[in-house]
Amino acid sequence: MRTLTTPASDSITNGHTEWVQLSEHGNRQVKKHELVRLMVQSLQDLGYSTSATTLEKESGFLLESSTVIQFRQGVLQGDWAKVDDLLPSLQLKDNAHTLELKFLLRRQKYLELLEDRDLKKAIHVLRNELAPLQFSTEQLHELSSLIMCSSAEELQKNAAWDGKEGASRQQLLVKLQRFVSPNVMVPEHRLNTLLYQAFDQQLNHCLYHNNEEEKFPLYSDHVCDKTQCFPTKTIQVLEKHSDEVWYVAFSNDGRYLASVSKDQTCVVWDMTTFAVTATLAGHTDGISYCAWSPDDRMLLTCSSDSVVKLWDPFSGGLIGSFKKHSDHVTSCAWLPDGEHFITGGLDKCLYLWNIDGNVVFTWPTQRVMDLAISKDGSRMVTITYDKNIDVYDLNNLKPFCCWEFSEDHSITSVSLSDDGRYALVNVSSEELHLWDLDTQTLVNKYRGQKQKDNVIRSTFGGHNQAFVVSGSEDNHVYVWNRKHGSLLQVLEGHNAMVNSVCWNPKNPNLFASASDDKTVHIA
Repeated sequence: MRTLTTPASDSITNGHTEWVQLSEHGNRQVKKHELVRLMVQSLQDLGYSTSATTLEKESGFLLESSTVIQFRQGVLQGDWAKVDDLLPSLQLKDNAHTLELKFLLRRQKYLELLEDRDLKKAIHVLRNELAPLQFSTEQLHELSSLIMCSSAEELQKNAAWDGKEGASRQQLLVKLQRFVSPNVMVPEHRLNTLLYQAFDQQLNHCLYHNNEEEKFPLYSDHVCDKTQCFPTKTIQVLEKHSDEVWYVAFSNDGRYLASVSKDQTCVVWDMTTFAVTATLAGHTDGISYCAWSPDDRMLLTCSSDSVVKLWDPFSGGLIGSFKKHSDHVTSCAWLPDGEHFITGGLDKCLYLWNIDGNVVFTWPTQRVMDLAISKDGSRMVTITYDKNIDVYDLNNLKPFCCWEFSEDHSITSVSLSDDGRYALVNVSSEELHLWDLDTQTLVNKYRGQKQKDNVIRSTFGGHNQAFVVSGSEDNHVYVWNRKHGSLLQVLEGHNAMVNSVCWNPKNPNLFASASDDKTVHIA
């Protein structure tokens, strides 16, 4: 029987490395012994140990050498003397990592001794095995402080470590594999990793993927049917407003929709029955914007009458009416605590309020067209009439502008991705731009919709926010694949300009659009 006595070397057949061609088309090949060893590993992972052994015998390729097997066993059994003896036999990727590898092993040994309350041996390991490595003074100090732990539970909590009876030894093995040549120690579940990468690649190329399905067939490639998982047709027309509808916003739980209009009202709709839940009236001019509180118990409306109003969206009751702006209030956004919100307007002021109507902070700016706050409340982005995008740090409720950048054309709206990293803006050059706020770079452009002189609002949507959707001056709704920038759909239905769109945060197959035709369409 031919055995893999030297795992670091290629297996040889008739003096040559054996290769397996992956396809009849093209020249891509893999080494036969690597493929077989992955098959052996996968059989073992699936519980077919007898079949794995048979494959090793028939092929002559061992998954791992006896040295590696003993090393694994030593780590999992906590036999640190054996592990130290075997360490020189392993082929490391880079000898520079030897210190870190030894530090990780001895750290585990030290923690286990502390867990067993064998302080004398633990201190010996700390002083005579860990300290001489001079690997990390900071980590060494942290390990030293653990001696003061009075129980195993306190140790595990302070060290963020689950003990020798937990998964710590298995996790240690995974860390150690980073330093050992994969030819010697095959990374765990390697075939699973390759399959995951293949599926991830397929998902990246599936333009219409819009669900949480994580089960994929191996016999065929993944392709989504857009008619089954993507909104392409209007399923309901909501009619209540008597004038242009300027903005729509779903509640955070996706159960309700608020629409605001030039007719000075805000209508709250039940998304189960599509019935009107409440009509909020009280502004003396058109309402340009609204925002649900994080718990959906309150709703803010912003109006051209320079007033911000706070409502109970279900009873229709007015909670507060706040007058501070001296010109149109264009936008607002809640902070995550549900106790504070920020408003912006054409009077060149931003105000931070509490829900009692008190202004906590005021700072001057240019005329604000729109603003958005990240879900964690750490970042705010505003767009201004002078084509600027300003990024603010909101930590500790002490806003300050971190940096700003400009577009070449007027900007009418901004939306933030759920992670707060990306800003989507509508630009009057008939483009939508996606900015990476962490790197301050423009990462994508979306073209096709019509926008010259009017305020059009766009948003992210779908599963994992995989899509970008926008209204348009040509009465249509445009949908793009966020990553690829491909225009996927141009949806008809409205008979006047589409001002705003909003994708349901809980149902990836549902979005709403608001139009000058006085209606809201649900697709």
